[in-house]
Amino acid sequence: MAKIDELDLESLEIGATPIIRAFMQRLRLEELLEAHLPDKALGRAAKISASRVIGSMITNILISRRPLYGMRAWARGYVPEHFGMDSDDIELLN
Repeated sequence: MAKIDELDLESLEIGATPIIRAFMQRLRLEELLEAHLPDKALGRAAKISASRVIGSMITNILISRRPLYGMRAWARGYVPEHFGMDSDDIELLN
């Protein structure tokens, strides 16, 4: 059995993200963006697809309108799966 000192409690907000995600999936927004955006820019390949980043930016605008430089801190407070990402991908947001 784990010791109480070794356990961490993480509280994440859900809000309207599942509803926004459902609308985006129904509109097939991610597929549409991937079809029209290049796979990689000049140089190195991106670690997160541009369509997922744009989807998280749209969610940000609809929910809270945080500035772009605060995207990572904003997204850390939500369930990453609602953005189509995992917790490691959230850390890659600029």
